[in-house]
Amino acid sequence: MSIGARPRVVVSPPDTRGLREVSAGSRVLGRVWSLRELRRVLHRARYPAAMPLRDPRFVIWRGAGPDTWPDHPWPRRTAGTVMALGLAGSAVLLVRIGAVDAFESQTFAGRLTGWLLLVAAAVQSAGVVSALDYWGKRRWKYSGAVTLIGALIALAMSVLLLSMWFEASEFVVYLPVYVALLGWSSWALWRLCRHAAWKGLPHPRSVVAGLTLSAVLAGVNFANTTLYEPNARRSLITTEAKLGEPKLSPDGKIVHIPLRVSIKNVGTVPVDILTTIFWVIGAKTVLHEETRLQYWREILAFDGDAEQYTEVTGRDQLATGTFGTEGSWLDPGNEHAEDKIIQIPAGVEYSMIEASARAITTRRDRGKIGPGYGQPQFSWHPSSPGFSACPLPGGDCIAFRARIRHNNNLINVTRRARYVTSWWQMEPGGRNSEINSVIGPGTPCRGVLPLKEEPDRYGLMKTLSVTSRVPATGLMRPSGAPTPPP
Repeated sequence: MSIGARPRVVVSPPDTRGLREVSAGSRVLGRVWSLRELRRVLHRARYPAAMPLRDPRFVIWRGAGPDTWPDHPWPRRTAGTVMALGLAGSAVLLVRIGAVDAFESQTFAGRLTGWLLLVAAAVQSAGVVSALDYWGKRRWKYSGAVTLIGALIALAMSVLLLSMWFEASEFVVYLPVYVALLGWSSWALWRLCRHAAWKGLPHPRSVVAGLTLSAVLAGVNFANTTLYEPNARRSLITTEAKLGEPKLSPDGKIVHIPLRVSIKNVGTVPVDILTTIFWVIGAKTVLHEETRLQYWREILAFDGDAEQYTEVTGRDQLATGTFGTEGSWLDPGNEHAEDKIIQIPAGVEYSMIEASARAITTRRDRGKIGPGYGQPQFSWHPSSPGFSACPLPGGDCIAFRARIRHNNNLINVTRRARYVTSWWQMEPGGRNSEINSVIGPGTPCRGVLPLKEEPDRYGLMKTLSVTSRVPATGLMRPSGAPTPPP
């Protein structure tokens, strides 16, 4: 059989991985692991398909004959497949975590953290192809280094996620994934280091230095996002309840008192309004002919104002309500205000009318409230879910509830879901009303668990206004009312 003018084929001895190089003259045709692969290489090089491989006139075998193939394909293919699957799973995890911050974070540092995670996921995606090549023919000399970098990223992320999870030690769905990722990355690095996967990488020390610097910058940015920036920027909210001049109705039976309530963001970060409330209170006072200041300790302990001849005998809640849209937000410098009219029967026995307001807010740079928060649930409505049950015995409540996500998604995926719940509650008989908000783990259909989140994590803040007062003379003879004869 003649092969024409083609040079004889030379099969080199097996290397440490069992691969044998195939050449013809000065041309390298490829590397093979078996006789079957050798025939495929020769076929691509246009050698006859029936060429006898054991005939020394056509094929020269060096170091070992045609029966020596020390490759172990199944362990090698299994290692490559497991390594590629681990890198793919780690890349998917990084995308799921980083995409939320990259596109939805309220701060530049948070978005930068998200994009860093997406870049790391892209490197690991390249590592999937590199792992298959490294445990294959190694046609690309940098495949081992890229696979090694991907495994290092997976190890660093698993350690970071588990350390953050350990802070709260709550079971999350992703916890088995983090543990599996730690075990897989440790095994992958052990295998890659045994095979000196960094070989072929130019200037390995510079690459290591660059990776170290990138890790330091990522850590600094993470600390800035979660610790420094949310604490350095100031959140300051003011509320105001201001009573106007009383006016008498045309029929002389009703006194109209204007009330202006407002909430303003005078800080440097936007805030979410969880709930608001205002109160209008009527105070009753009696006059004493003898001094009462000698009992100032008891007076200040129970009443709050120690006066010489007067004593407040009671306070009645005349009006209450909200003045903000629950779930809305205020940017720095913005204000939300409402004007109301309080109506009181003319000639009431109150000595003064007091008005005050309160608001509860969270910082938008620390957390984002999910949709549906502005939909109220009423404790007295039979179709309301269980979480609207009023915590005040015998009282009524209006509840608002939704999931709240931290501005850094790494915190969200290492802790149980947090929910913010706010109550606007009224005591039996309408004697008093109050608002309250709490953030803690729970489920959408159940109440907040006993474990509550620290208010500072999400910037939960209650702001009370200065009390505004209208004296009794304005109520008894408001402007427009006729002056009684002497």
